[in-house]
Amino acid sequence: MYQYGNAQSSQLADDDVMDIDDSSGCTSEEPCFTGVNTTSSFMTFIEHLEAKSNFTQANVHTVLDNFKILLNDMSEFCTEKVKTLLLQLDVPLSTAAVQTCLRDIGCVPNSLAAVDTEYKRTQYLRKSGTLIELVEHVLSMHTVLLFCFAYTHNHATTTTRL
Repeated sequence: MYQYGNAQSSQLADDDVMDIDDSSGCTSEEPCFTGVNTTSSFMTFIEHLEAKSNFTQANVHTVLDNFKILLNDMSEFCTEKVKTLLLQLDVPLSTAAVQTCLRDIGCVPNSLAAVDTEYKRTQYLRKSGTLIELVEHVLSMHTVLLFCFAYTHNHATTTTRL
């Protein structure tokens, strides 16, 4: 019996089923899969949450961690289902097309690596042109005069600002 994430399945209890190395070929800058940009979708989701005034960076980190778990579970679930289907159709799992498909599914959780820190999220938004930078403008100058005096108390000198 295999356990994927929080779900269990006995469908692929065969040790001969090949394991796909999720790290081969997966980078955060160039996802293995095409047509779907999960990083962009996640950042849109985060932008909507950050628009709320009480949503903190700690909340963003919690959401990110939980999304990684969700994507990992979904990736493992999809990998299991694809392998089961291919085995039922007598399609060898060792073919290049199958290996590419399974690798692409395995890369989905890595798609958030490009935005897994506040710095990376800021850089991502800056690069995509959607970051609204804070700009500080000095509207006026206000001068405050501070008067100081010194006095001696018990052989020690103290300076006080008024």
